[in-house]
Amino acid sequence: MEKNFKKAAVNPFVKANSGGIILRGINPGYSTEAPTFNVVIASGGNSATFTLNSANQAQFEFIRYNITDSAGNGNGAVYVTGTETLNITTVSKAYNGIGPDASIEIVYKLVTQEQVLSYSINLDSASLVAGITVNTLNALDSDNRGAYLEVAANYDSPNTETDVIITGAIGLVGYTIEAKVNGVTNTGVVGADGEVTIVVNGSLSAGTYVVTARVTNAGAEYGSFQTVSLTV
Repeated sequence: MEKNFKKAAVNPFVKANSGGIILRGINPGYSTEAPTFNVVIASGGNSATFTLNSANQAQFEFIRYNITDSAGNGNGAVYVTGTETLNITTVSKAYNGIGPDASIEIVYKLVTQEQVLSYSINLDSASLVAGITVNTLNALDSDNRGAYLEVAANYDSPNTETDVIITGAIGLVGYTIEAKVNGVTNTGVVGADGEVTIVVNGSLSAGTYVVTARVTNAGAEYGSFQTVSLTV
């Protein structure tokens, strides 16, 4: 099984009375695309196969995948193509009793951006020994980790637009959310009540669509998303 830990970025050297400034509502213009993998860790925990399942490799200058234990022992490689096998015999299979026993980390750089980004999934020793299959897309889903937000969507037929309604995002006040419907996007900023409605223009024919709302601000909540099904 996976251990779910809230994503956080903390500087332990900042004093409580330092007078630090928190910036809210700044959209740095980062793309929210991320590479995701289907990872199969073999029984015994000594090897893992990585298969890119996001079909977006061309968008990245490089993609690196790693599996390490809490002591930093492990292995990694730069993704090339297809299904690749990683030797992780050096990863400890012991329960450490403190935090994650091991983690999968995906590090990547988009060709149009200077920033190197990453996300990780925590694993426990029992999963390593028994073997486990992980879809790393779940590391970005706000149901599992990251910033919490609720999403609803309504299609307005006369106006050929979709209202994407964000609620419950009180931890994201001032953050910019990107809503995507049928490949078309628009953005909005979460208000002081943790809510925002984002209007995405575009005519939709009869059918079912997946609506995605994603955090675009750099930082600990970057890339967190939620989806909802919309039937027209």
